[in-house]
Amino acid sequence: MPDYVNAAWVHDYESRSFKIGIRAKEAGMSEDAYIAAIEMKLQEWVPGAEIRVRVSEAALLGILRDGRFKSWAEVGSTGSAMSDTANRLHAEERIFSIPRSASPTVRPVYAYLEGSHERDPLTRWGPVVLGLHVLCVEHATFTLGDSVDATLAGPTFVPIPVVAPDIRAVALHKNNALAASVLGDLCDAGYAEVQLHEGVPASAIRRVIYTRSQMPSEAARAALEAARIQVLTTATDDPGRSPIS
Repeated sequence: MPDYVNAAWVHDYESRSFKIGIRAKEAGMSEDAYIAAIEMKLQEWVPGAEIRVRVSEAALLGILRDGRFKSWAEVGSTGSAMSDTANRLHAEERIFSIPRSASPTVRPVYAYLEGSHERDPLTRWGPVVLGLHVLCVEHATFTLGDSVDATLAGPTFVPIPVVAPDIRAVALHKNNALAASVLGDLCDAGYAEVQLHEGVPASAIRRVIYTRSQMPSEAARAALEAARIQVLTTATDDPGRSPIS
């Protein structure tokens, strides 16, 4: 996998990584034992987890119409409570070395991992969950928290390839990591952010789940049928476990 992360970001993180030793001491463990315990959880929860994107139905129709996902910069909004997009530009420059003047088409598409807590703030991005094909992991990195938040006080984690998770994806200030029983417990705000690099075609959509008992409109049903994408509905915010194959 290409190295998408700014070397300076990794260097700054390493200068703060002594905090892992502090967490280990608090837990009464050696640093090596602490790291091994956390990474055992990551190896269980991250590889094979479905990569998901939450959208509105209008956004889903746009993806199917355009044949690809658009970055937040192309859309013109992050879709979150963060109104100042300069924060996202700043974060992508620091973390991924993407110049602020770069084309919107080269910016990551943001997603999240199955095992995150399917609640606010994830639900604010939309009630329609797009489950992506496993091949998307080839250009995917992840952090156990929001990457913009990480730039506010200094590097607290490093985006790590989804295919090779390690403790650097966990926020350094996470002092109850050993108690985590699901992936969402390890994450700031309860979700694991995924950064999809090098573009995402609409054909990456494996299945579509309408949450909160919503049903697709006739237009969406026709578009999804034409694209031969599986459509499901669930009564809650949780799209459920991904299919094995």
